[in-house]
Amino acid sequence: MSEYAASRLGETLDRYRLEAVLGEGGFGAVFQAEVFEPNGLAHRMAVKLANPEIMQDRDLLAVPSVGGVTLFARNFASPSQLTELCAAVHACGDLKVAVDHEGGRVQRFIEGFTRLPGMAAVGAAGPQALDLARSVGIVISYELTAHGLDLSFVPVVDLQVADNPAIGTRAFSADPEHVAGCALALAEGLARGGLPAVAKHFPGHGSIRADSHVELPMDERTLADIERADL
Repeated sequence: MSEYAASRLGETLDRYRLEAVLGEGGFGAVFQAEVFEPNGLAHRMAVKLANPEIMQDRDLLAVPSVGGVTLFARNFASPSQLTELCAAVHACGDLKVAVDHEGGRVQRFIEGFTRLPGMAAVGAAGPQALDLARSVGIVISYELTAHGLDLSFVPVVDLQVADNPAIGTRAFSADPEHVAGCALALAEGLARGGLPAVAKHFPGHGSIRADSHVELPMDERTLADIERADL
């Protein structure tokens, strides 16, 4: 974890309790945090579980500043196991269970779930794009809520501009108006099943080449250019 991220955590988390949970040195591989739920005074954090079950992470979930968990493919073994995992997390307190479940190459749960098209395929569906986006949102919301999840980090609202390995086919289009229309349609579908929409990596990740998972991206465009395209 970067020094900046650690300093942000220090502002909102009970650092000493986390260090006691994680061991000397703190903030190890079991724990990575991201802003989850602003509450006006501080940020609650979503943490990543190390395994498909939560026994070794119960102490971490008890930290007051932890607001939920973000699940990944490593946390999924089967649909029934996923339902049990979500129930176990909820039983630990007022916690939300989230996932990056977009379709295409970012779909964490496969077995027992509808195989969803990536957003680039949705955006390229011509006159059917908005209906397809809405249908994808409906499927995501009903399937995830049926297994106990509270939200998916979707839709991607970046523009498909640069040759960016982190975005690429995860974006609907390079056209801001088309991206907005598809994103709104998908959000409508999510709402039908009771899931909130979470617009992400916005603004501008699709317009740079660096992959933010492995390096710090820099957007060299002017603010006017960003406002005209991404905002």
